[in-house]
Amino acid sequence: MARLVAQAWAERGPHVECTVGDLTWRLLRNTQVRPREDITPWERTPGQPAGFAWAYGNGDVDLLVHPLVHADAFAEAVLPWVRARYERPPQPATMWELESNGPLLAALQRRGRRRTTGGCYLHLALEADTGCPLVSYTPPGCYRTQETWATRPLHGKATR
Repeated sequence: MARLVAQAWAERGPHVECTVGDLTWRLLRNTQVRPREDITPWERTPGQPAGFAWAYGNGDVDLLVHPLVHADAFAEAVLPWVRARYERPPQPATMWELESNGPLLAALQRRGRRRTTGGCYLHLALEADTGCPLVSYTPPGCYRTQETWATRPLHGKATR
């Protein structure tokens, strides 16, 4: 997942739904996070990560697909997984994408999702100081984001 997010950032800059640091923060923020149940990776072809859906206990689902040309296939594969999790009471899912992600927004709308008002997806970008090297560190015993791809990659459709 980290490699996929980094590739998306290399191409689109801050117009990507999350950062590599967000992945670690989301995984380690509390004991309620269950990566095998809450994250469904998507591969356009075997061994080629191209997106993921990350579900939260409150009904929110974060989506990321890269490259954006795969938005339709991604939406087609991931929406059944989202529906299976949330489309029954007490509340339907709220899927979050950036306004700049037109291909994914359009793909979801073509599949019956509608845009809502009043939501806010706060996304800030900070330029890195060129004098400071960026270091990747995972403390011993912590879940590594890359390992989530090995749990159950999807090839064209979501299965749960």
